[in-house]
Amino acid sequence: MIHRIRQPYPSDLLWVSTAALFLFVATVPAASTARAESAQASRFPRYVPQSARLFVSTAKLSDLEEALNRAHARELLPILTGIPIGGPRSFSISKVIKGFCGIQHRIAAEEVEALEVGLLARAPQNLADAVWLIRLPGGSTLDRWYPKNRRTSEGKRGEARFFETTAGVTVCYRDTVAAVARIWGPGSMMDQTMALMARPTGASMDRLPAFRDLGAYLPTGPLATVFFADDAPVVSSNTVASPFWPDIDRAAIGLYEGQGRLDVAIRASLGQPRHNPGITKVAIDRLMRLPQTTLFASVLTADPTQDFATNATSSSSGTLARYLALLGALQRTGDKATRTQLGPHLILAWGQDPHHDRETPQAVLMIESGNENAARETASRFAKKLIQLLGWLEPGRTVQPPAIENRSHLGVRIEHIPLAAYAKASKLPFLKLLHNTNPAWAVWGGWLVVALDHEHIERVLDAQFGLRPTLADVRDMQPLRRQSAQRSALAVLQADLVTQVLDRWITAAETGAPTLLDPSWWDGSISGKRIDPALMGIQLSNAPTDGAVVVAQASPHSPAARRLQPGDKILGVNGHLLSLHAAKEDLRNRLVDSKAAPGPTLRIQRDGKLQDIVLVASRRDTVRTNLRTKPADALRELAALGRTLAFSTFVVDATDPQHYSARLSLRFRATQEATGGN
Repeated sequence: MIHRIRQPYPSDLLWVSTAALFLFVATVPAASTARAESAQASRFPRYVPQSARLFVSTAKLSDLEEALNRAHARELLPILTGIPIGGPRSFSISKVIKGFCGIQHRIAAEEVEALEVGLLARAPQNLADAVWLIRLPGGSTLDRWYPKNRRTSEGKRGEARFFETTAGVTVCYRDTVAAVARIWGPGSMMDQTMALMARPTGASMDRLPAFRDLGAYLPTGPLATVFFADDAPVVSSNTVASPFWPDIDRAAIGLYEGQGRLDVAIRASLGQPRHNPGITKVAIDRLMRLPQTTLFASVLTADPTQDFATNATSSSSGTLARYLALLGALQRTGDKATRTQLGPHLILAWGQDPHHDRETPQAVLMIESGNENAARETASRFAKKLIQLLGWLEPGRTVQPPAIENRSHLGVRIEHIPLAAYAKASKLPFLKLLHNTNPAWAVWGGWLVVALDHEHIERVLDAQFGLRPTLADVRDMQPLRRQSAQRSALAVLQADLVTQVLDRWITAAETGAPTLLDPSWWDGSISGKRIDPALMGIQLSNAPTDGAVVVAQASPHSPAARRLQPGDKILGVNGHLLSLHAAKEDLRNRLVDSKAAPGPTLRIQRDGKLQDIVLVASRRDTVRTNLRTKPADALRELAALGRTLAFSTFVVDATDPQHYSARLSLRFRATQEATGGN
């Protein structure tokens, strides 16, 4: 038998749509009140190779769409599939099915929507050789979908039969299950799936203990289930893992529809054993009594001193590790007995009063402390180190760094550093970003409260004392009070408020008001490197050239990689020559503003010859570029997403050291509300 490797389907939109749909299913649940069979009883797992790192199974795709409509979540699908803001908002699962499976007739595609469907792939981020599994309603179904005159070859493999079609797909079927793929070759997912269908006694998913055990732990009655595995080796046991998404080895996800919301239940095995003590009622009460204007809040348990010390000696290059190493270095100036008074509960909150004119989010960190005096001394020592650091950064400045000041609010002493004026006059770009920041701290009720401004602490104290509305008064917070399971982490997101803040920032940027969205803060010149993120991975030479720029090199994994070479001269973009006297600036602006599809066309000179090079940017490249050079554009995408989501909670249960259990709850806005009533 001759195996043929089929090229992927040429339409990027359909591939992106397929990937986004199933990854969306992995995070947004849907359910139907009645169905013939549960996903737990599916025959699909016996035909899924254990080498698959992603397996999604839905009992009925049409039920998914109906549940999305009931939860007002359907508007989220176009955003996830890459349809730009202002573009058409429609999305059809039927089109995805027709494109991938090569089904030509609308009626046949709609028939697939009413069936049990599964997807398996090597990894969530790579669906190049993905395989669809479809539960067939009858023996003549495939003949209707793929007529004999559109088949190029047919064959038999063990107890399974297969054929190829003129649409470029391979179909293998046995009994009532069909597998469909666009890539078929030795070792491919389709090849392994066909081997199991031919003789279902091999290394299939249903024989994997983790698949059975994790799936059995999920609540009953899911419409869809997801199983994924991460076999990446653990680099270092010293790395501080997130309590919300730790070092997961394998995970099973159940998808459900609640009353007016969508829920995701997660059960996972951990690559590294860990233990998180449960959150106390006092800590949850502190979170509940945060101001009602809080955008995001989370509470978890940790050992700050140990985390600081671990990362201070770790070789990890992650951003979080570097920050913790800095904090650890600052903490080492005190005695050990003093430093061990912090923890175990930590509360992080971001807030923003929509009616307040201050643009900086109200970031507040609350750390439980068993010794208030020791906590105050630790914060003061940290502040003095920060002031000393300011003097080192700009040794030539005539203005001395600010000193610590004290104030009182509701009988609580608040200490702060009046940094805003000092930062505004600084010549260092990253310090200028702190022009609305006055670091402050206070110790109250057994907690060290740290914020970006003393006003933030005052608002928190007002809410804790019952002088302003709190999160406890929000309707969506009430279910958290009724949960009986012990929790080790809790997060709350008020997407409604986030959208209001984003809209204010966007308006400020569009009207030219000074804001953190000013592109001058985000462009590549701040880093001091020759690369500008707007240039899609093009690193420029400093060689002077009138009307052209010289390529130094192209960054790996960028649109410019393998397209441009060192020494290439860029003369123009999209048919326009670069400015004679400001070529670099002109190149940057034209790339940022380019709307050419699939990407901008560069006129270059290489080895004395002129040629045109097209830089094809993926959606991920575009979003990253917009975030760095046109933040307002990126925030419009986030704001559009926020207009579909109203409120979200994420709860992690305290469980055994080998496993992780969590539940995500999402409530979406009604369509009329999400569109402003238009």
